[in-house]
Amino acid sequence: MAIFLGDLQASDDDVNYALIVGSKESIETIQSHFSSESFDVDTATSSVAARDKISDTGYDVILATTDVDALDIAANAGDRDRIPAPVVILSREDGQQHPIEALNRGATGYIRRGKDEDWIDASVIERVTELATEHRNQTQRIDRDSNYRQMLSNLSEGYYRTNTEGVLVWTTPPVADILGYDSPEELLGTKLASLYPDDIDETIRTIVEANGGTVEAVEVALEHADGSKVDIQTSSQLITQDNTKIGMEGTIRDITGKKRCRQELARQDEQLDQCASMINHDLSNPLGIAQTYLDFARDTADEDDFDAVAEALEEMDAMIDEICTFARTGRSVDETVDTALSELVTKAWNSIEEDTATMTVETDGTVSVHPDRFQHVFTNLFANSIEHNEQPVTIRVGMTETEIYVADDGAGIPEADRSDIFDRGFTTDDDASGYGLSIVDSIVQAHGFSVSVTDSKEGGTRIAITGVA
Repeated sequence: MAIFLGDLQASDDDVNYALIVGSKESIETIQSHFSSESFDVDTATSSVAARDKISDTGYDVILATTDVDALDIAANAGDRDRIPAPVVILSREDGQQHPIEALNRGATGYIRRGKDEDWIDASVIERVTELATEHRNQTQRIDRDSNYRQMLSNLSEGYYRTNTEGVLVWTTPPVADILGYDSPEELLGTKLASLYPDDIDETIRTIVEANGGTVEAVEVALEHADGSKVDIQTSSQLITQDNTKIGMEGTIRDITGKKRCRQELARQDEQLDQCASMINHDLSNPLGIAQTYLDFARDTADEDDFDAVAEALEEMDAMIDEICTFARTGRSVDETVDTALSELVTKAWNSIEEDTATMTVETDGTVSVHPDRFQHVFTNLFANSIEHNEQPVTIRVGMTETEIYVADDGAGIPEADRSDIFDRGFTTDDDASGYGLSIVDSIVQAHGFSVSVTDSKEGGTRIAITGVA
């Protein structure tokens, strides 16, 4: 479960830290009223000493008398990294201009001192306590928020917060990294909905409200800085203050790799099922034939029966080889090499034992592929052209800016069959297995490419592999 900034709890520390600045006599009078369980009191007898203490220590309130330079204290109360503490001027009755000027220079308020030693009554203590407590709580909230945000910034999971208009007001660096931005600041001011497809942001907001303020692990695609899509998992919740909605906050986790793995596992499961089906169904026929003729051969010892057994066994051997090739080549390609297309084509052609067909390479381009596996593409395409044409066939292999093509001048493929030719087991030849082009399709898809068939300009078949650029 994601942890959000809104989950933070307040501190139980109720002690206020006060600094009293004045003459020794004034300090003794004031300190006697504020040294209690709710105040931890420090003192300074000059504005110089006070500035040093203020720079090193965080106080919740500063009480300065006109015995010292209260103007200097008020002006420098914020010279530190913390929120300036409220400065209360304890003014003598005969010095009005001094505290007023101090107020203009940053003091929070002033209290007029009377001649009576008991001028610090319950109302004065209450007012000072309110100022100190408010400052302490504010400082603690900011410190907690800052520390928590720093902790979140060091996590791989990205965190964000929006205002009531859905505009991003804060994000951690991982959010920028996931979405392709150089820094979180680039995203500030961006409407969150603009990063989601369609109206998914409003959908999430609706779900959040329906579920009492939270939604967990929604998977969507966000827009990357380069215009592409990145798969993420997000959790969100409403932020409220005094029962009023002030925005939303949530987490973003990059699941592109995870989703790719799931898809790959699902594809491998499907391919495994296909291989099991191929073994169970397609091998059963030649195996049954071999068994039948073997029974005949036991009875007759006829040479033809033995030949039939041998032929069936050869068919099974070839089929097993194709099934294994199908299983191996279907795996997603993680590493590719820039390879000369002519090299792949020549190796594939040399593996074909055919004297009547000819092949020409019309390109000197390169393609980023797995060389060993992609060679099977051309081997199977060449074999398909040769096997399905009675006359000698001429094959051309070339490359454009967007595709690789293999074209021949054979009889071509009927338009009615073109949508099925890459399906496993499809064939118009009773003697063919129907695996060759399905292997081609499997290898091509494993590289992230696609394959299609049209007529060649010679009237034969043209196979196009697109997505190679």
